[in-house]
Amino acid sequence: MSSFRTGTTYPLVEPDSFDDDYGEGYGFARVAGDLHDLPMTMVDCWIVNREGDRHPGYDQCPVPVRIPDVDTGNAFASPVVGYEDDES
Repeated sequence: MSSFRTGTTYPLVEPDSFDDDYGEGYGFARVAGDLHDLPMTMVDCWIVNREGDRHPGYDQCPVPVRIPDVDTGNAFASPVVGYEDDES
C-alpha cells in the first residue's frame, strides 16, 4: 500500500468534496508537517488548490486525509508546510 510523503501535494479522488460556500476548486491535499519518513496512510493535510492556496473554510487547521482519498499516481512535490497560519 502507498503511504504519504512529506512535501507532497495529492489530488483528491473526489476533487469537489471540499467545495462549499467558502470556496471551490480546492481539489488537493498538501501534507502538513514532517512525516519523518514514517509509512503513514492517514495524515493531516491542508486542503488547497493547484497553486497551493488554502481553502478559506479550512485554512485554520489541517484535516485528516486517508490514502484511499487521494490519487497517489499524480502527486507532486510542494514546499513543506507546518501547522501554523503563516505556512512555515
